[in-house]
Amino acid sequence: MFRSTIGVAALVLFAGCGEQSAVDPSKPLQPGQQTYQRFCISCHASGISGAPPIGNAQAWAPRLAQGEAVLLQHTIEGMASAGMPPRGMCVACTDQELKDAIHYMSAPAQ
Repeated sequence: MFRSTIGVAALVLFAGCGEQSAVDPSKPLQPGQQTYQRFCISCHASGISGAPPIGNAQAWAPRLAQGEAVLLQHTIEGMASAGMPPRGMCVACTDQELKDAIHYMSAPAQ
């Protein structure tokens, strides 16, 4: 019973972690785009729990005002108050990959 509960919980937790297929395969990916598509999109596309969506200047402005180092620190450590897990659940991502994902998500809002 305990193992099946763990299995169901893992499936629910990782349900949003798949890659999106709406990308044109003939175009090269921008730095951070693949990380965004695999890990960040499940919250940042819809703005769930206050996650700032791509292109939403109003949502990104206060975060960008804190500076890149703070944004990266919040990504690495997670934001428990907002429901963001450490490293956005990308435990294998390097700090540079996370920084690239931040740039990818915030650039259209700047």
